[in-house]
Amino acid sequence: MTIEEAIKELEEKYGEDFNWAIISDSKIFFVNELKSELSNDDVVKNADVIALARSYSNDDVLFLIENNAKKVYRIYHLTYSKCNAKGFPRYIEFEDINSIREYLEKEFISDFIEI
Repeated sequence: MTIEEAIKELEEKYGEDFNWAIISDSKIFFVNELKSELSNDDVVKNADVIALARSYSNDDVLFLIENNAKKVYRIYHLTYSKCNAKGFPRYIEFEDINSIREYLEKEFISDFIEI
């Protein structure tokens, strides 16, 4: 499963209220923003980084990070600030698309669907 397929599946399941979408035309903007927010010693600074998807309800962005043949996915909560305190921007790391899909669905249900 690709991230595009996972997001499309969730969009079909939850309709237009689903709050994540694939980034198609502003990938460089988000990568540059992430790198500007991180400290110079962060491993992401020298890695290959691709912005994949973003939330429309907050400043979360999903990135694919490849460094020395290691591939991880991280959702960063961007701050749009150049003077971040240590530990910011915060992120959650994932090893595969299925765990990302599960996380996105769980968060969407807990934040936006009333039971």
